[in-house]
Amino acid sequence: MEIASTIQKILKEQFNLVIDMEDRLMDIGINSMDYIKLIIALEVEFGFEFDDDVLVTEQLNTGSDFATMISSMIEKGKIHEI
Repeated sequence: MEIASTIQKILKEQFNLVIDMEDRLMDIGINSMDYIKLIIALEVEFGFEFDDDVLVTEQLNTGSDFATMISSMIEKGKIHEI
């Protein structure tokens, strides 16, 4: 499954949101607790953990930002491709 569609699937299933990958998550109703739930769901789905420093320093504002970060981690061999 493609990374973007997996992110969209999680947002649909857990938050009942259908998004464009460029939508800012906070602008479409994702609050700070939802953001944490999304991060946990992505970690479970892809079988890895985001490094704390990445979550602090990266600008993960959109679904596309998350997809780019996950793709980068796959390319670096930090997680296995789905």
